[in-house]
Amino acid sequence: MDMKLSQDAAYVKLNKTKNKRYFEDIKPNMQRFKCRVMKLVNEGGLRITGSKWNQNYDQEIIAKFQLGLRHCRFQYIRKCHCFPPKQDFIMFCCDGSTFGNPGTAGFGVVFRDSACQVLGTLTGGIGVASNYLEEAYGIMCALELEIQWSRQNIIVVSDSKTVLAKFAQGRVP
Repeated sequence: MDMKLSQDAAYVKLNKTKNKRYFEDIKPNMQRFKCRVMKLVNEGGLRITGSKWNQNYDQEIIAKFQLGLRHCRFQYIRKCHCFPPKQDFIMFCCDGSTFGNPGTAGFGVVFRDSACQVLGTLTGGIGVASNYLEEAYGIMCALELEIQWSRQNIIVVSDSKTVLAKFAQGRVP
């Protein structure tokens, strides 16, 4: 069911276009329609599966509307290094991502103890936002968990130096 939602959205767009032709006597612009379908396919692939693009549903839509070739994303493994926090500290590793700026945004947080064991994860989508806001939102959600857990000794790790500087100054967005 990866791209089923995109396929359904494309079907709805097709029916709306057909209805405009028959009931309002408006001739559809097929190039514009194809562009809208391609946008739905690309956005739906990101929103629903994150990294599983170029699935069968994608290919069905592309073949049906003769959209031609499209860019595919491939997964690859990156090495990352993590230094454990001190004893009795919890490390909150926060990151976020947007598809465009502003664009469809999401965040992720990984909680680790002093042995670098994963205590839990937190992920979420926040709709359309800027890179700055999604990074800040990830940190805010981590800090809310810290308050719920009644923890005093925490370390927040993020690749966004701007957001960390604002939090250190007490200027939460």
